[in-house]
Amino acid sequence: MTISLVALVGADANIGSRDDLPVFADNSERDRQAQWFDALSVGSIIVMGSNTIRIMRRMGFQGVDALRTLVPWTREHGLSPEDFLEGLQREQQHIIIGGGATTFRLFMPFCDNYYLRRVTLINQPDFRLDPIFPSWQTRLLGAGEEKVPRLS
Repeated sequence: MTISLVALVGADANIGSRDDLPVFADNSERDRQAQWFDALSVGSIIVMGSNTIRIMRRMGFQGVDALRTLVPWTREHGLSPEDFLEGLQREQQHIIIGGGATTFRLFMPFCDNYYLRRVTLINQPDFRLDPIFPSWQTRLLGAGEEKVPRLS
């Protein structure tokens, strides 16, 4: 089972502003990134934090299609990120960690791959990805297992 973190990252590791999704400088770039994510996520379970999902719904997002499953993660589940992922891994699907900042930070130690795309964002950079990366250094490894991030 593969767990991948997917993030669109602007200048200075900007991944978004408080209570808003990343705002692209160019709508055609936003559309290209959406197409890329759609292709990457076919057949996957997408994990997002409850705040990110709330923001997306406020902006008109109604859910995902039959090709992918969106699973919200919240502390209210009463599960650690490790236990939450263990339950999802029973589905035998690719798991994508799709944001926001807290979800990235908590789930990063469990990720096998990192798909980071440089984009041009114009929003207030309240959240950055760079402070999250130290948790990758402390990721959990099995005996003889080496995790190498795949950066896209």
